[in-house]
Amino acid sequence: MNSSLTINSIVSFAVAFLLLHFINEYSTAFAASYFGLKPIMYVHSIKYSAYDMWTPYNVKRVFLISGIMNLVLGIIFFRLFLSVKEKNKWYRIFFLWCSVVGLIMFLGKLLAVPFYEFKPDPPGHIAFGVVAAYKYLGLSVKWMIAGFSILLMIAGGLFFTYQFLRNAESKDQLKKGEFRRNFILKVILIPYLLGMVAVAATNFPNNIKTLIIYFFVGLLIIISSLIFSSRTIKVLLHKDEPQKLSYIGIGMLGVLIVFYLTFYSKGIGCKGYFDFLMCCNCKG
Repeated sequence: MNSSLTINSIVSFAVAFLLLHFINEYSTAFAASYFGLKPIMYVHSIKYSAYDMWTPYNVKRVFLISGIMNLVLGIIFFRLFLSVKEKNKWYRIFFLWCSVVGLIMFLGKLLAVPFYEFKPDPPGHIAFGVVAAYKYLGLSVKWMIAGFSILLMIAGGLFFTYQFLRNAESKDQLKKGEFRRNFILKVILIPYLLGMVAVAATNFPNNIKTLIIYFFVGLLIIISSLIFSSRTIKVLLHKDEPQKLSYIGIGMLGVLIVFYLTFYSKGIGCKGYFDFLMCCNCKG
């Protein structure tokens, strides 16, 4: 198996996660700024400086928006994955990882619903937990939501099995269950593990709970795919296309890492960098 495929998958996952994490946090911060909460985004959390503006009405809307955004982006990126020609291997694996990461973040928020504890600046993975608390949902209902999210993870693994295998370079990689499991292992599971370690080591030292939740969700989806790949699956590949190392992906990852370590780590938003991206003077 071409090592470039594995390397491109690692880079694609890292880019997808960093990109969607920023979009996830930005959607929450923008909604908060619309309600006059004066947010500043940091790599590990969002800080709010106008706590007196919190109301049950705006809390539910601020923390609901990011989860909806995750799901919508997951669907959009999956449509992009389907629209890209098979010869453009890096774009396909990148859009597919973006779709998977969107689902991971959405299901991670559902899974974390029972674990919400009141804090002034709740982390991103607990967003649905905040909404559930302000909806006064009972603990049994919250655990039902978490259990349902686990079923969706397994179903997601089944759904993405075929999509993962469509990134193979040749039909020979897909002839037997052993080949398919080996492909999922080397091109999906290992890049996922290495990508999560890299993200945790460089960007999320203070946000470990969020990362653990997302890690568990993604791991369950991919292990489900690994198990389902043993079944007989007919994957249509138009022709064999060996993959080359993607310098576009490496460049995107470099730009994101620099962005995270400079502007993002120092604060983006009201009274921070790029405050024009927010609605800092709004009082919705």
